[in-house]
Amino acid sequence: MSEPVYEKLTIISIDGLETELRDVPKNITLAQFKALISREMGAYAADPEYMMLQYLGSQIMGQKDQTLSNFSLRNNAIIRLVDQNPRAGSQPTITAIPPPYSPPLSDHTYSPDIEPLDDGETLRSVFAIEAARTRTHTLQNIPLSMTVGQFKKLVGEKIGNGFDEINCVYGGKSLTDKDNLTLRDLGMQNNATVHLTFRMRGGA
Repeated sequence: MSEPVYEKLTIISIDGLETELRDVPKNITLAQFKALISREMGAYAADPEYMMLQYLGSQIMGQKDQTLSNFSLRNNAIIRLVDQNPRAGSQPTITAIPPPYSPPLSDHTYSPDIEPLDDGETLRSVFAIEAARTRTHTLQNIPLSMTVGQFKKLVGEKIGNGFDEINCVYGGKSLTDKDNLTLRDLGMQNNATVHLTFRMRGGA
């Protein structure tokens, strides 16, 4: 009897490079999984010793000898890497550099026209990923009081207004009908990942 595997896991590096891992055994340990990511992604992956993995906006934490089956991963899961190398200083630096095969991009770090707060009411960074184009945009100093509708409007203004509709997915849930909820209502945290899908104007 063959061992259970994840048919596909998608890994997104701190530089926005996307790599697919196929047929990953569910019984490999967290340490082995990080080593596999480092081997497959090379320079685009953090040192396994300091590699942090995020899934559905939450950190994958555990002992190195725990297996992937302990972390409730699903087939086709999207996992983001964050480098936590303490030698780098304070907070990890996450940029929006496109994959080598993408055309050059400009200005992918955005902040709304507000004064940042230091009382925990402002998200320092939110990562908005365009699913179709594998682009990552960093939104900074986002108030927790901002509604989902306002967040979508900000995204539309900053990355292009040729869309009839923007949908956000956070924590594995679509925010289609959540425009009146605030980011605080969603429990959004610093370094959250939001996946974006678009409907182009003139589309069905």
